[in-house]
Amino acid sequence: MITKFYLTRIPLVLIAAVVGWFLASRPGTAGEPFAPRPDAPVPSAEPVVEPPSAPSTAMKAQTPSQDAAKAPAALPPPPCTLPKAPVIPAFAWPDPIVPTDPPNLLPINGELASHLANVPTEGEIPIEKVEDAHAAGKIYFMRALYLQTRITAGAVAAIDPAAGFEAPKTVPEAEAKVNEFLGKATFFLTKVRPHPPYRFWSEALYLNAWALSLLGRLPEAVDFLQIAGRTRSQTLYANYARFSLVWHYLREGKGPLAAHWLAQLGKVEPQHESLLAVARLRTAVIGKRPELVDAATLAYLSSLTADDPLLLSLLEQAAALCLLESFDRTCIADHLRRLDGPKKTSYLGFLAAKTADNPGMQENLCALIKEGSP
Repeated sequence: MITKFYLTRIPLVLIAAVVGWFLASRPGTAGEPFAPRPDAPVPSAEPVVEPPSAPSTAMKAQTPSQDAAKAPAALPPPPCTLPKAPVIPAFAWPDPIVPTDPPNLLPINGELASHLANVPTEGEIPIEKVEDAHAAGKIYFMRALYLQTRITAGAVAAIDPAAGFEAPKTVPEAEAKVNEFLGKATFFLTKVRPHPPYRFWSEALYLNAWALSLLGRLPEAVDFLQIAGRTRSQTLYANYARFSLVWHYLREGKGPLAAHWLAQLGKVEPQHESLLAVARLRTAVIGKRPELVDAATLAYLSSLTADDPLLLSLLEQAAALCLLESFDRTCIADHLRRLDGPKKTSYLGFLAAKTADNPGMQENLCALIKEGSP
């Protein structure tokens, strides 16, 4: 029975062996490289580029509603009604010179020729000629200021016959004459620089800086201001050189340098006390140094009348002073105690505007108002 089983399987084994031998003898099998048939087509050497597929319908353009959904959420309204910040009127801030002299012709205006006759036009001048150089430079400078006011007033032809120069016929002629006078002023006033013992030395350097700034030569003007400001002199013009440097560095956003010159500054004229208060507050804000604002500045702030042209600028800077690093409750309460009526309302308006993007600060401001601290 077993023998019969094996005998019936022998033909199947033989057939499998023959098929295996036949397949093994064909090229391209068992690791042998495949050789194509001679009549097989040769593939092209150029790569086949697939045409771009159409965009998937699954990628849909964003709709405006989807864009809006990604926009930041609107800030919640403050928990109380806050006043709006008032509009600060335009003001001609020092750039950088703080003016000290009215734009009028000098009493010595008619003496120009005699002073010019005593000043050499080349090289340095001896000490005994310094006063003549100063006088000639100042006369030319004040003539330039005087003529500039006539241009601004639209009264170029209405020049005082005693002005000492021919009245220009047109505005361009007047502007050219202003530049001529300023150039002559700097020529003579510069000759005073090598003689610091001269009693009006600081004035000559300050007026020279003023003239240079009007000519657009600001770097030279700043140099002369620094020369006068670095002295120990407490004369009017030495202090105004320092005052002008404070404004120069405030405009450049250089708080530490503004603070340096502010520390060197002595008294200013009464008509510039508001400007000094603004300078102190701005320097403290830009430099983040609240200690620069003294009690006298805050007392002056509270004493200003509502029509003072610098009041709103002072209130705005005072508000910024209390928000340097965080919401300074003590600082704000102190300011509010010093203010009344419209000044307090304007101050609160500036605080509201400066905290508009900070709900937490506005909550603190509302709480301070509700507690009756104002």
